[in-house]
Parts: sequence; structure tokens; C-alpha cells
Amino acid sequence: MKGSPCFPAWAGPGTRFRGKDEVAVSSDETGLSCFPNPLQELFLKACLASGAEVREAWKEWLPNVDLERLDFGSSKLLPLLYKNLRSEGVEHPVMGRLKGAYRATWYRNQMMLNEASALAASFRRRGIDVLMLKGAALIHTAYGDVGARAMEDVDLLIPTERAKDAFNLLTVEGWKPEPRLPRVMEAPYFAIKHGFNFRHGTGHLIDLHWHALDECIGPQADDDFWAASRVLDVQGRPARTLCAADHLLHTFAHGVRWNPVAPLRWVADAFWLVRTEGEKMDWRRLAEQARRRNLVLPVKAGLRYLGEAMGAAVPSAVFDDP
Repeated sequence: MKGSPCFPAWAGPGTRFRGKDEVAVSSDETGLSCFPNPLQELFLKACLASGAEVREAWKEWLPNVDLERLDFGSSKLLPLLYKNLRSEGVEHPVMGRLKGAYRATWYRNQMMLNEASALAASFRRRGIDVLMLKGAALIHTAYGDVGARAMEDVDLLIPTERAKDAFNLLTVEGWKPEPRLPRVMEAPYFAIKHGFNFRHGTGHLIDLHWHALDECIGPQADDDFWAASRVLDVQGRPARTLCAADHLLHTFAHGVRWNPVAPLRWVADAFWLVRTEGEKMDWRRLAEQARRRNLVLPVKAGLRYLGEAMGAAVPSAVFDDP
């Protein structure tokens, strides 16, 4: 993207290259990758599939895990597991525990969303535009259930030129930076950073971004994200978020990168985006955005995994030339 260099940060020890645009991940490498290992893949199918496939995956997965010692990525999907098993009429003694995880997530999310939507309203009153990213938006647009998607923080995107104003407002509203802000916050700082964390006295976190992607920063880097953004209702307050194709790109850019513990949640987020948007998904825009931001490899790898492993309705020719 001209004026907005993108530096892919997704490749790692669990990724191998095959040809110009091909990515292969072997089963013995997935422990050092963003991709699930076989046991985690069973878990994802129990969370996302339907019918007999859910029950088969659930029965095979449960005896092979200790719920007290689940990996971090899997533990964050327990509310979604509960929702899917309940929808399939699964009965099991462990369902009570899963319901507890779902209800705790619902309550915590409500608290965070109330704070974040009030903060976004304060931004707007001062003329600062806001887009909600990741979980805070996907809960409403893809999942349709506040308890189904766990969040550690709420991600907000603001225009780069209003970042200093937003920092001042956050301080007034009782949010403290983590870690402490640098003494000098001028153009060079905003040119090398994409966001900063702020914590409220309640303990909740806001991840404030002035660029949507840490791989893509610079003048006009996010203009097309803002131009295509869509309206969102959060806790009865108006908000905006990325369009579905851009949100899918954002999900792959953050999820399909090396991680010592496969985060898994990117798979669920992408799966629900594709399922919810259905035939309205703008696949051409996704391909164009990936090319402009040098993110073709992670997007292709993510789409391939969704289609082949999770059975998502992903067209095989997304990146074919028109």
C-alpha cells in the first residue's frame, strides 16, 4: 500500500512455504503455529459444527483433556462450546460447568461493553470518530450473543490525528495508560506505533488503536477501512465497525501468525463472520485488501483452513484474477 508499508509478522516456526503463495503446516509443527493441533481441531469442531459431527467431536475430545488444565486458547472458547452443545441438545454432567463459563463471560462482557460504549459516546461528543474492532464488534455482528465470545479487552480505532486528544480524554474519564505513556508523543511516535492500552479502575482494559493493523501504519493506511465501515448498535448506543470483508482480513492478520500457544479464537471469529455474512460477503474486496497490504499469505492460509478443516463456505477462487 503506497505510503503505508505492511510488514508480515505472521510467519513462524510452525509455517513452511511451498511456492510463491502456498503455505503448508504439518501436523507435528502445529504446536509452534497459529494452527490448531489435532486435539484442538476436535475441540473447534465441537464448538462450531452441527449435527452428528458435533457429538462425535465432543465425545472424542472430552476424554482426552483435563478441563482444569486446558490450554489458554481452548479455555477462551468454553462459552462457545456450551452454546453449541446446548443448541444440539447435548446432555452431560460437565454442562453445568460450561454454563458457568458462559454466564461469567456474559456478565464480564456486559460490564466491558457498557464502559466502552460510554467512552465511545464521549469520543463522539468531542468530534473523535470511533470504530469498534475484534470481539466488541463481532459479539454483535457475527455471534449475536454477548456470552458466546470471551474478551480480554475492548479494541477501539480512532483517527491518527486525534490520538493525543483521545489520550487526554481517557485520562479525564479515569483510564490509566499501561505502561506509562512516553514523555514525547509527536508524529514520529505515532508513525512507529499502532496503539496503546489503558486500564480503568474497574480493572477493564481498552486497547486504543490509531492504526487497525500493526503491520500497516502510515498516512492514509486506514482510510479505506473508515470509508467502508458499517453502523453497529452496542448496548443501545450507536457505533461503527469494519465491514465484514475488512473484519475478516483483520481477523486473519491478527490470528494467522506464529504463536507459542495456538489462539484458536481467530478460527471461531472467521468461521462466524463467513457464516453470518453468507452470500453478502465481499470476497473480491477481501482479496484486494489482502494484496494492498501484503497479507495474501495469511489470508489464503486462513481461508484454506476454514474451508478444509472447518467446512466453512469459502469460495475456492477468492484470489483468482477477475
